[in-house]
Amino acid sequence: MAGLMHMSAVVKSHVVLRNLPLGVVRVGALLVTVVTPWLYGGTLDWTIDLISTVMLWLSAAALVAWAIAGRLPKVGWILPVTLVLMALGWAAVLNPQAKFDEKLMILFPLERPTWSAWLPGTVDLEMAMRSMRRLTGLIGLLWIMLDMARESGWRKAIIWTVTLTGCSVAAHGIAQKTAGDVWNYWEGRTLPITVFAGFWYHANAAALLNLCWPFVAALTLESFARGRNQLKRALLMAGILLMMAAVIVNVSKAGHMLFAVLIVVWIGLVLPSFLRSVTGVDEIRRPLMITTSLMILAGGGLALAFGADKAHVRWQEMSMKRMQTESRYASARFCLGELPRAGLTGFGPGTFEAVFLDVGTTHPEKVPDQRWRFAHQDTLQTLLEWGWLGGGLWIAIGLGALRAAYRSMHQLRQPFFSSRHVFQAAAFTSLTGVALHAQMDFPLQILGVQVIVVAVVALGMTVPDQQERRRSRTASSEGKIQQPITA
Repeated sequence: MAGLMHMSAVVKSHVVLRNLPLGVVRVGALLVTVVTPWLYGGTLDWTIDLISTVMLWLSAAALVAWAIAGRLPKVGWILPVTLVLMALGWAAVLNPQAKFDEKLMILFPLERPTWSAWLPGTVDLEMAMRSMRRLTGLIGLLWIMLDMARESGWRKAIIWTVTLTGCSVAAHGIAQKTAGDVWNYWEGRTLPITVFAGFWYHANAAALLNLCWPFVAALTLESFARGRNQLKRALLMAGILLMMAAVIVNVSKAGHMLFAVLIVVWIGLVLPSFLRSVTGVDEIRRPLMITTSLMILAGGGLALAFGADKAHVRWQEMSMKRMQTESRYASARFCLGELPRAGLTGFGPGTFEAVFLDVGTTHPEKVPDQRWRFAHQDTLQTLLEWGWLGGGLWIAIGLGALRAAYRSMHQLRQPFFSSRHVFQAAAFTSLTGVALHAQMDFPLQILGVQVIVVAVVALGMTVPDQQERRRSRTASSEGKIQQPITA
């Protein structure tokens, strides 16, 4: 008997040691998710290079860790699709077709062998190389997150990481609007109205906030239906209040519109089952009604105090001038006009600006009278840079993630409250919001937003196993608040 116990202990310790490197990698992935939005949203060249390097090292370490653990990453159909995308992207890097001159703003064709004409190529080597370093690191981060989201403890860690990151950015932005540049974050620069927290462009901050607040809301509902920790509940309610005020104070019109749409989606998905679960439970129902009323009043007051009047001015500007709307239409027309030239494999990853400026120099009548680094329409920019083949694969990943989130949410839907259903609903709401936002801005081009999207995609694509479905059905048939299902 003693020998068997000893062998069991040896086996357990061996398993722990085999999984230890993977645990370290996962912690590193969570830290990248938290830190990147604070490094100026991952929008400056040095922050992009730094985070890209860290993600590449994490990806390499993850491959070693999976080898030590004796298994492949559990990422499903994402693995072959992303491998094809990396192959297309790096093939384009190795096959430059032109070079972009920044001073003259013109593309100069390069001589190349005739046999390489049919291969994917790029109109600028440096731009494509930097883009592929970042995208390869992001794909590695996605593999790590997808693999860890299959384990309940790590899945909960991802949820809390997204929640705390969103709340910290919201707090920074509100402090900035009330006290100015706190901690000299922007190094004494005069800040325009569009700056929010670490994002110089307000729409990117709005996209991040709309990605994160559904998870704050999900944790808050869970604290009412499950928890008895009053301090945790109070902090989560404060987080909801903070996020609501931050979205309103942020002057992004797209952020405001999507916030309103996503609230309706969120309420429709989770509120009916939650209310059925707490009906008649006075210790939950009464505090919930009181705190909800207070939060609405306090959120409105905070928004008015912290600059909602500036957001109102932005909406008035839109109705009077419609300048940005017209520019976006012009940019979309430009992208649609250049799609035939992009062809099957595109102009190369990260080369939109070069193509835009080249056409603007040689055919100024085809472009808006502005310098655009991004197309303000992520779908069209992706098709322009990656062509119909690569762009189609990126779109397939996005639609597949949305479908997986909706499917798992539907499988876990119950008449009464279910933690797993609520968190899957949060993932579906977040992904819907960023997908809509990407049709009028460029959140999916910003590294600080991309890392949060990767985390949410991993949560949304976590398919419930048979045991989870069985527990969900059993609790539903009992006609009461479900027993805790680990998030």
